[in-house]
Amino acid sequence: MYAIEMLRLASASLALAAFAFAQPADPPDSKCKLEGQIVSLSTGAPLRKAKVTLDRFGQAAEQIDAVSNSPTVGLYATASDANGRFLFDNLEPGVYRLSATRAGYLASGEGASSASLTGPPVKLTAGQHLKDVVVKLVPQAFIHGKVSDEDGDPVPTAEVHVYRSLVSKGKRQLKPVSQNPVQADASFVIGNLPPGRYYLRANDTHTELPVPTVRNVPLEVYIPTYFPSATDPASASPIAIAAGADMTGIEIRVQKSRAFHVKGRAVNTGTGAPARNATLSLMQKTGANEPIPQGGQTVSTGDDGRFEFDNVSPGAYLIQAGSAVFVTSMSGAEGPRAQARRTVIRTYVNFVTFQSGDSSDPQGALMGRSIVHVNDDVDNLTVPLGNGLDLSGSVRMEQPGEHPPNLTITLAPTDADRTEAPVEEDGTFHIHHIVPDVYTPGVANLPEGAYVKSMRFAGADILHANLDLSAGAGGQLEVVLSSNGAAISGVVRNSEGQPAPGATVQIWTGADEAAQSVVTDEDGAFHLAGLAPGDYRVIAWEATDDDLLADPAFRARFEGQATAVSLHEGSRQTVEVKSVARAAIEAEAAKVR
Repeated sequence: MYAIEMLRLASASLALAAFAFAQPADPPDSKCKLEGQIVSLSTGAPLRKAKVTLDRFGQAAEQIDAVSNSPTVGLYATASDANGRFLFDNLEPGVYRLSATRAGYLASGEGASSASLTGPPVKLTAGQHLKDVVVKLVPQAFIHGKVSDEDGDPVPTAEVHVYRSLVSKGKRQLKPVSQNPVQADASFVIGNLPPGRYYLRANDTHTELPVPTVRNVPLEVYIPTYFPSATDPASASPIAIAAGADMTGIEIRVQKSRAFHVKGRAVNTGTGAPARNATLSLMQKTGANEPIPQGGQTVSTGDDGRFEFDNVSPGAYLIQAGSAVFVTSMSGAEGPRAQARRTVIRTYVNFVTFQSGDSSDPQGALMGRSIVHVNDDVDNLTVPLGNGLDLSGSVRMEQPGEHPPNLTITLAPTDADRTEAPVEEDGTFHIHHIVPDVYTPGVANLPEGAYVKSMRFAGADILHANLDLSAGAGGQLEVVLSSNGAAISGVVRNSEGQPAPGATVQIWTGADEAAQSVVTDEDGAFHLAGLAPGDYRVIAWEATDDDLLADPAFRARFEGQATAVSLHEGSRQTVEVKSVARAAIEAEAAKVR
């Protein structure tokens, strides 16, 4: 009996052992850790109290912010300790973008040595513990200075504007960064600046004309002046500052000039009658750079159409008026697609839109512009204003089938924001009240794989040309799309031959052509479709800077590293591209800025 019981216990033990052996072993921990340190780019010193964020690349991650202990979507966050150290644990495998911010420093990506260049993504595999990741923060730079007059006395009513030379629409132009009022002693401090070259311009904000005390003595006023004392931006001296620089001793000596007036009459070109209640703006032209709005130089015409600008310094100016652009059908009623999208689109004439007159008034909403050169008082100037141009046309697919939805016609002028209009379900579009100008036409919201195959205006091929409406005549624009666009796919690899997630791939057809861009996925792969036939160049950048990538002159410096690809209609090409390293980008960036 005892033996039988022992046999039963042994059998049960064997069964339990077999059951235990049959159970799968606990899987290894697939969670990841990432730790590192925040340091100053300039000194290498550790930085405490920096907010460090880890953003999941291409996928949202719902976690807890370690700083505020509150839920976040799409990122992890923590703070660096007294030694600048940080730690993220319990991470899912994947690709992440690591960045940090701290007071007194510019936001920067992991390893980035320029505030405008983001760092490469960090890839974590299952169970990986990545250590010693260093995030270098760029200390912000400062410019200290003062604004003085011709005698060196302070100008406490001045305001200092900061500009950078950036590329816009293929042209290098001065673009505003900030504006800063001076203190009571006319001193100024400009901070939060990344390394680079800057241009400063001082304006006297006190625009009230002085009262003349001596008859026939012309009035003089302070005019916008670039550092050190130039009235023309082409003669301005750039200020180059390094990361964390604290530049002092900058003095802008504002220049004086005789003040003139500009008087005239705005006329409705459609009726010949005075353009009453029209709002006009005076904007100074600065050569290749954008017009600069002059403070206080906006006036309205009276019932007789007359206007007057006072306190005008010498130079070339635009006097202009603009109005809302209403997208309608030719009958004057909104098309169904325009109604559905509630499209009322504004166009901008040289960066400022003005309503000229009441649109319910019989004279309608008027627009126009005139160039005037001021070197003396201007009297009896006539400014013609009209209702603008009408542009109609059609967009159709080369292949038979249903017309694609949500297409948009775009018109981009040389130096202003673009105008857009929806394409109706029957493929037609109509735009009224377009300001006479030279435009680059295009079609937005193309279906996947489609490209613009032909574009004709008044019978002429303008596929690779501008749409010139400067003569004041509208017309018909006919656009043909093809669904058989070419495509290019590939993989980007870094200098070590590893896939480069988060790299920016650019493809273009000519030295001055705008490039199309796409960012590689977590495996370093990319895909671009809907390409027109042609000979292309392909390049990949490890770090991105929107201004640099928009500059054809900068891109040309890496022409030898680009991959040549010839595409035919409907063709599919696969390439492998080596990314341009961040160090090379920064070295060449210093030469073009």
